[in-house]
Amino acid sequence: MSNKALYEEDITKEPAEKSTYAPGICRDVQFSPPLEVDLLQNTLWPEKEKLYGHGFEIMAVGTSKDGKYVASSCKASKAEYASIILWSAEHYKKIIELPGHALTVTTIVFSPDGQWLVSAGRDRSWILHQKTRDEQGIFFDS
Repeated sequence: MSNKALYEEDITKEPAEKSTYAPGICRDVQFSPPLEVDLLQNTLWPEKEKLYGHGFEIMAVGTSKDGKYVASSCKASKAEYASIILWSAEHYKKIIELPGHALTVTTIVFSPDGQWLVSAGRDRSWILHQKTRDEQGIFFDS
C-alpha cells in the first residue's frame, strides 16, 4: 500500500466537482497495477526478504513474541499443501514443516512464552504444537 499518487492527474489542488454518479457506481477508469520496482521504491512497507516454500498464496501468518520465528500457511484443498512452515526470522530459512491439517490453515498463534503454537483450519480442526529440542536444534512437535 502506498500513500503516493500514481499519476500527475490524480493530484488535485481544488476539491473535485460534485459527481452526478450514484454512490457505488464507478466511472470507467483505465488502471494498471504498479510494477514491482515502483512498489519497492514507493511503498510504506518496503520488502525486506521473500520466503519461498508454499505452493499457493499465503492465508495465515503468526510471529513469536521474541521475534525469532514466523509461521505461515497457504491456501490448500489437499493435506499435502496444508502444512505450516516455520521460518527463522533471523536467517529467513525454513526450519520445519508442521503437517496435520487437511485443508487451509486460517489461524496461527504463538503463546506469549513462545513454547506453544496453535493452528486452526477450514477442516474444523485445531492443532497444538509444542516447542521441543533435539540434536539438530529447536522445532515444534504436535
